[in-house]
Amino acid sequence: MYQWRVTKYDPRRRDRRGRYRGDDWTAASDVGGAFDGQTLSLEDYLSVEDQYVATAMHFLRESGLDGLMVVDLESRSPDSLPDESPLPDVLSAGPPLAEGQRLSGADLERAIRLNLRSLLWCKLEEPGRFFIHFGHDYYMYIGSAVPCPESIAFAHRVGLFVEEMESPYNVATG
Repeated sequence: MYQWRVTKYDPRRRDRRGRYRGDDWTAASDVGGAFDGQTLSLEDYLSVEDQYVATAMHFLRESGLDGLMVVDLESRSPDSLPDESPLPDVLSAGPPLAEGQRLSGADLERAIRLNLRSLLWCKLEEPGRFFIHFGHDYYMYIGSAVPCPESIAFAHRVGLFVEEMESPYNVATG
């Protein structure tokens, strides 16, 4: 299985241990905050989120798939969610996700956004063939049974960085 870490973080700004050393936002909740002398606007956040979603879907298509299954779903309590957010509401934009549910198209894109915004956590998988996992600090891990050179090039074109790396959440997909 080919595996990558896909992020907005330039690997040249990592220390020897791989820790990112730049002053950058790490979550949707950072909208409005200042990072490296710039305020993270809603538009800038959504642009990066769109890059992640488009990249994930590109990898999926290049892998010859059109859908994935929800695995290890962890929902967040409504009480733990922020009362007001400038982000468009994707939580109530569709039915709740369920363990084992198969998603494609807009439903899959919505699940990716929910993970990126930390509104829930789950793995999105086609066992033995493909996965998308989400980590803290806006990290996304993708694995595929095929090498996906076009998707790697696409990610770079839209401004993301792709590094060969095994998913730390890769317990069952091997």
